[in-house]
Amino acid sequence: MDEPLSYFIKKFGFDISNIKRIVTGKKYSAVILRNGNIGVCANLLNRVELKKEDLKKIDLSDINHRIILNAYYNASLNYSNNDLANCSFFLSDRYKC
Repeated sequence: MDEPLSYFIKKFGFDISNIKRIVTGKKYSAVILRNGNIGVCANLLNRVELKKEDLKKIDLSDINHRIILNAYYNASLNYSNNDLANCSFFLSDRYKC
């Protein structure tokens, strides 16, 4: 089984051009997409310093990338009109999306 972020990248892709803005703060980071969706992720005591251009080459071993990717997928997938609306992702030990 893939680790979750790797799974989401393979399943849904990652399009840096969909990102309008990245906002980082002391406790949370947010990704604002061009369609207006916003996703957030806790920084988990990490200081996130990342620019959009830094995401051209994803590095899942970099906590900054992981935090921003989490926020990106929250913005992309956690709205009612999306591919995961009928997904049993959290209800089983295997992904069934």
